[in-house]
Amino acid sequence: MNNLLSEQGLRDWLGGSIKAFISFPPLGIIIIAMIGIGIADASGLIGYAVQRVIKHAGTWQLTSTILLLGVLSNIVGSVGYIVLVPLACRAYLAAGRSPLAGLATAFAGVAGGTHATFFITTYDIVIAGISTSALNLIHPKLSVSPLANYYFLSASVLLLVAVGTLVSIKIVEPRLSLSEQVNADNIAVKPSKENDRALKAAASLFVASIGLILFATLSESGWFSPCRSSTISKKRSH
Repeated sequence: MNNLLSEQGLRDWLGGSIKAFISFPPLGIIIIAMIGIGIADASGLIGYAVQRVIKHAGTWQLTSTILLLGVLSNIVGSVGYIVLVPLACRAYLAAGRSPLAGLATAFAGVAGGTHATFFITTYDIVIAGISTSALNLIHPKLSVSPLANYYFLSASVLLLVAVGTLVSIKIVEPRLSLSEQVNADNIAVKPSKENDRALKAAASLFVASIGLILFATLSESGWFSPCRSSTISKKRSH
């Protein structure tokens, strides 16, 4: 073991800090996500889309939706921390509410709702395997199904959203200072046919891009197909 407080330890730590930071695995995902969110926000896409979505949504609906998305985002790992938190701030900002409340709401949903979901995930399979190993010490022929925790976790989603919404609206937001409240008129983009057409065009392009990626991945002759990649590798080896 090396003493990090020694002269050599401090030298190695300071000299390799940049390299260690660059080699941090989540860094690339965070940078790409923030670049995408920044471009979408600067172009007005996020602001206008959020305003159109929350136009008929009340205080309770917006908070509950953010919390529900935060809880369910655990299906795809830690994406909620990277994507949902800044989007929640922007949504609250567009609604004329404090973005800090949106940040706290999204973070509470993602962090507090870990593994609570309506779907079966790899976590259920892992826990079922561990529980089965422990159960076999007593009953070797019995096993624990991955569905063992399903009803508890799925019921937890509704409970977490309900309690989180109540706490956020009744306790968190009232404690924020008045200086943190934002006037939505200063950042609002007036609805227009031109903006609606641009929003539809962006949504259509997004759907088309997803379809193209799926086709390129699932089709045998697609660009991203594993079969095509193995065929190209064999040709190069010969």
